[in-house]
Amino acid sequence: NGDTHLGGADFDREVVDYCVEEFRIATGIGIRGNATALMRLRHEVERAKIELSTVRLTTIHVPFIVIQPEGPLDLTVELTRVRYNELTHNLVARSVALTRSAIDDAGATPATLDDVIVVGRAATAPSVRVALRDLFGDKRRVAPDHVVALGAAVQAGVLDGTVKDMLL
Repeated sequence: NGDTHLGGADFDREVVDYCVEEFRIATGIGIRGNATALMRLRHEVERAKIELSTVRLTTIHVPFIVIQPEGPLDLTVELTRVRYNELTHNLVARSVALTRSAIDDAGATPATLDDVIVVGRAATAPSVRVALRDLFGDKRRVAPDHVVALGAAVQAGVLDGTVKDMLL
């Protein structure tokens, strides 16, 4: 079970929207129509999102986000882990609902699972870790890079015919 339209880009979009609005409030300038500014902002938001996995506060800073007749303006927004969690709460809730649905579809319950392997960069986000701990207790093992590499190896075996009777 899953949603192919739910991923890290959605988490980034929430923070980008927040930064765009904060910049508009501070300067009166909207940058939603500026593709270059948004691309630079998305890059900085991705960095900040990763940083918030290990710190409680980060600064999103994009120098010269717009050039005005009076000179260039920078975008600078402080983002706390708490604010990030507020911005992305609905996405985490959707992820947990999808996880519960997958467990139900398998005819299982969280209590009947022996092990839970969490993959993907989102697995390192503190809010996701807390939500999964609440759902699964201590059964979680987070090894995103290792599991992705193993999955790729298995898929290669499926494709070349050496691994049979397996569906990824």
